[in-house]
Amino acid sequence: MKAMRFFRAMVSALTVASVAVACSGEPDETSQSDPPESPTTVSDSPPPSVEYPTCDQAGVRACLLPWPDDRLTVPDDGTPTGRRLAIPADAVPVNVDGRAMDVTDQNRADGFSPSSAVVFAADGVDLAASGVPDSSSIEKSVAADARTTITDTVTGERVPFWGELDIQSGLVTLRPAVAFTEGHTIEVSIAGLVDETGAEVVVEPSSWTFTIASAESLSGRLLTMRDGAYESIGDGVPNFTVDTVTDGEAKVIEGTFEIPNYLDNDGGPGGSLLLDADGAPRINDGVPNFTVDTVTDGEAKVIEGTFEIPNYLDNDGGPGGSLLLDADGAPRINDDVPVYDVAYRCVVPRSTGAAVPALLYGHGLLGNRGQVDFFATFAAQGLLVGCAVDWLGMASEDIAIVGEILTDMGRFNEQADRMLHGHVAFSMLGRLTNHPSGFASNPAFQNADGSSMLKQDATVFVGNSQGGILGGAASAVSSEWTRAVLGVPGMNYSLLLPRSTDWPEFQVVFEAAYTDVDDRLMALMLVQLLWDRGENSGYAQHLTSNTYDGIDPKVVLLVEAFGDHQVANVSTEMLARTIGARVHSPALREGRSLSSVPLWGIEPIVDYGDASSKLVMWDYGTPPPPVGPRPPIGAEFGRDPHGAGSDEPNVLIQALGFLLDGTLIDVCGGPCVGTQIDQQ
Repeated sequence: MKAMRFFRAMVSALTVASVAVACSGEPDETSQSDPPESPTTVSDSPPPSVEYPTCDQAGVRACLLPWPDDRLTVPDDGTPTGRRLAIPADAVPVNVDGRAMDVTDQNRADGFSPSSAVVFAADGVDLAASGVPDSSSIEKSVAADARTTITDTVTGERVPFWGELDIQSGLVTLRPAVAFTEGHTIEVSIAGLVDETGAEVVVEPSSWTFTIASAESLSGRLLTMRDGAYESIGDGVPNFTVDTVTDGEAKVIEGTFEIPNYLDNDGGPGGSLLLDADGAPRINDGVPNFTVDTVTDGEAKVIEGTFEIPNYLDNDGGPGGSLLLDADGAPRINDDVPVYDVAYRCVVPRSTGAAVPALLYGHGLLGNRGQVDFFATFAAQGLLVGCAVDWLGMASEDIAIVGEILTDMGRFNEQADRMLHGHVAFSMLGRLTNHPSGFASNPAFQNADGSSMLKQDATVFVGNSQGGILGGAASAVSSEWTRAVLGVPGMNYSLLLPRSTDWPEFQVVFEAAYTDVDDRLMALMLVQLLWDRGENSGYAQHLTSNTYDGIDPKVVLLVEAFGDHQVANVSTEMLARTIGARVHSPALREGRSLSSVPLWGIEPIVDYGDASSKLVMWDYGTPPPPVGPRPPIGAEFGRDPHGAGSDEPNVLIQALGFLLDGTLIDVCGGPCVGTQIDQQ
């Protein structure tokens, strides 16, 4: 919440300064530029001589639509799909300064987003009269008599979707109810459109195809960076410090220094000198030096410090940097600033009778690692050690850059690229909580008798809100945990933003810079191609099955809040369908949902104790969300249930039980009804 207050304070200044920000400097041409088997990336080398798409008439509506379309690609034998995006420079949104959106990085992809909305113009269309279902009747999109269809040409199966009109532009958007399969070609067929009088609305073209990006294109960069981080530590752990340990209700210790480690352990008691062939001491290159920077005691200790990850950005690793890419398009380490120090925060029991698991926490929208303090109560009870880092790229320290990017969406890679650092940081934090040479080796994480409070290889993950939207991606690429709880999560930011009560705070800056209503919609479609590389949209298909090489499938619990004002239910349910989660049933009381078939396409839980991923809907009495792309703003939508689960004992029982022993407890015995917040 502090992050949002800070953002509001920036809004008026950024609105006034948007033109100046938008034209500040030229892009740096030296930066930016099925991984299940290898973490390679799509080559950055240009395809052979081909005819690139051009625009007969410049502009989004004239040249970019319909979207997505293989018309906006070129053949490329060097990519897994055999194609590469080739979005023309004069087809993109333009800001108030006349600066066209830079899509250089989008054009490195070998296909379109797995979450792509199909966008086309059909002026005057009445979608309901045309038989195009909205989000309350998704099942109609795959009915035998449906005239407008989306089909996976590889499997021959129809893809469920819903249709809606963009509120500002009036453009038609068809939203997939489950992610399109990576690497597949999708066919769109439009028929039967009429206006409110029943007159035919003609759409040209009425049929086209588009290719979905490969797993390599979507996740190759992050997997390369992740593997590079593990290679840099070998069988050991990242360099880390404990800077402060705070006593009180929670222990604080401050200080840090490093010395070369010549012992065969982490430098602590019991080690022996490592000797080279000549009998001279040599430095241990498997377990780097570390420091402890802060520890805070009390009911739980609060420990703060830093650890090192490789820096792949063209700056010092802080906000505003872009990935450095080699000749093959793979991320490379910055030779001048090769390391970035990631700050962490842990809440730790004062003592434990036996070692306990570590819980890694992914914070909410533009927040910070301090939100892990919520788990101090559970740490004080000796149940767990809670640790967190900032979601680099989407943390409070990134707010200023986010504000600038909203005025020049061609700089979006500055946010998306740093998000990849954030995922690497979570994996490295997991290594530190799992490995005996990590946090367990430091006295701040030990009992008085020197025994570690951390249970080896027992780390679990929790992400809420933004942490749930990014947490599936972090989990899909991590080998440090196998169970995750994603609270009020979703996927596909281009779907989420228009439906979120958080968006208007950002929207005022964005719309001051982009005044054309078509440009506003399509700017979000274009940046989704980069967001895919860091959020659930690009990784969900490898989270619970079809996993990346060397990474185990995750068992995931999704916790949904009916009528959520910040993360739309349609987004949570899209994620559930994509990962194959089963839902607690009955999910809702009769008559609560506006949908003809609530949670259509999500099968009920058969066995609460099995290893399947699961979805639980919690109902706090909030009215149903609006149907369509608008946020639930107004008294008719009641109080926001987005954070209500944090105060609901049975939600905590479910989540912690699932994390600590892998079993989902049915605490509801029917629909899960929480405290009715609109009656308080």
